[in-house]
Amino acid sequence: MLSIRFTDQAEWWVSGETFDRLFQAGLKAGAIAPELEFWRHAANANGGLSLSLLEPSESNELARCLYETAKSELLRVEGKNAKPEDKAYKEGLMKLLGAL
Repeated sequence: MLSIRFTDQAEWWVSGETFDRLFQAGLKAGAIAPELEFWRHAANANGGLSLSLLEPSESNELARCLYETAKSELLRVEGKNAKPEDKAYKEGLMKLLGAL
């Protein structure tokens, strides 16, 4: 389980699998810049990430990218071809959207 802390009031508890899947979807779609991938590895290595450690512009960009990718992914997994294993992923995405 990872703790992704956006602000003192906004924290997203998420499985590493869901976080990686979302991040990889954002990279593949071009929604997340490749240079931000460092923070995916940092979060996985440390059990989470506080965006307050990043420069404000980078923090805002990462939060925005994760949010936008989560919205897109949620629409994709809610489609007719959604797989049973998408249930946990969908729940993680909804928690992220609720946190932000």
